Amino acid sequence: MEEEVNNWVRQVEADLRKAKILFNNREFDGVTFYSQQTAEKALKSIHLFKEQKLIKTHDLSLLGRLVKLPKELLKKAILLNPFYTASRYPILEEHDISNEKNADESLNSAEEILKWCKKQIE
Repeated sequence: MEEEVNNWVRQVEADLRKAKILFNNREFDGVTFYSQQTAEKALKSIHLFKEQKLIKTHDLSLLGRLVKLPKELLKKAILLNPFYTASRYPILEEHDISNEKNADESLNSAEEILKWCKKQIE
């Protein structure tokens, strides 16, 4: 199981690298998507580590509660939640995925969540 968790963490780190590359290239919709994916996969890796099973959901609020994500980070995860759908389906425009502010906030939130998750695995 340790190898599987490590594989998840490697994928999380790859998603975060992609988000940073996209940010530097001002592709903000991609930043928000990969930031959400970073948080989602980081939280799933913790659940896998603690419960020895993978949970299939994209709901960061649920994942955060299951792994006992601290309250301030749970708020950040909840803010990332809509970017999964909004970045994939252009018909849903209630969340602006194309501005620098949202991209920057989503990237910072994903980094903080990943940092916390890595500490849980150590």
